[in-house]
Amino acid sequence: MAIFLFQKLFWEESWFGLIIALAVLIALILLIIIFVRLIKTLSFKKNEEAQFESVNSRPRDYEEKLKTEIVKLKKELAEKDNQIKRLQRASIELSKNNKELKEQAEKL
Repeated sequence: MAIFLFQKLFWEESWFGLIIALAVLIALILLIIIFVRLIKTLSFKKNEEAQFESVNSRPRDYEEKLKTEIVKLKKELAEKDNQIKRLQRASIELSKNNKELKEQAEKL
């Protein structure tokens, strides 16, 4: 009578199943860590881009404010220039009137 000892193949053993389960668990943990770091990196890059855009938009806003201020100052300067011209004309007119009055006073 021959006694056959049937041994289980190694992949049928319970220790092999535990090793596979542990390897899968470690792989999942590593994937989660990689995914979390990737999300942090992407959010960090978005924050950097937002900061870069806000920093770069400030000079543009500042330039626009300066341009509007320059336009405003040019208008005020033109108004003052017109006032000076009107005062010069009035001064010339007054000088003529004064001269005419002096001539009339001498005649009288």
